[in-house]
Amino acid sequence: MNVLSEGGGAVDAVEVAIRVLEDKEITNAGYGSNLSLDGTVECDATIVDHFGRSGAVGAVGQIQHPIHLARLILDYSAKPLSLRRVPPNLLAGPGATDFAESLHMPVIPPDGLVSHAARERWLKWARDLKAAESRISQSNEGSEAGGAFQEYAEDSEENETLQYPPLAVQQSQLSFSGPYPSGISRTSTAGTASPLSMSDRLVV
Repeated sequence: MNVLSEGGGAVDAVEVAIRVLEDKEITNAGYGSNLSLDGTVECDATIVDHFGRSGAVGAVGQIQHPIHLARLILDYSAKPLSLRRVPPNLLAGPGATDFAESLHMPVIPPDGLVSHAARERWLKWARDLKAAESRISQSNEGSEAGGAFQEYAEDSEENETLQYPPLAVQQSQLSFSGPYPSGISRTSTAGTASPLSMSDRLVV
């Protein structure tokens, strides 16, 4: 509200609000986000103005405030380029980080966004994943690829559902980062990696 009362626009207010959330590890956006399989933080962010123009980043690392980078991309997308080139409104991965650096945004060390709690969760999930892969490897010894699945299928022929042996299921967080058709500025920002969960069985 302070931004609006001081003459700022809706996009300015949205950016400031999201920056606050990105600094709170409980939101799983920015600092303290769940870590990727490599143990790093990767974030998505989108911001849309009242004309429906958007700026977005995906799986960007080493940026403290991805929403600010999305805002810079939004502003940059409105500027004409030489040779009738079309400016981007979405950048992802290392390319997004390089673009941020070219605009003199601070690029922090890879562990700069990793909180103690997130690191501990990642270590636990890594141990769980290693144990699950070990069990699967042992169950497949002496059989052809997919043999374990076939055995379960044959044992379940009389059932209406097909049950598979225990698996480690990696659940990646789905974060919506597409523009909205309405004239309201909205954003979506979230870490792109989520915990690994164990499933006793997978039923399809």
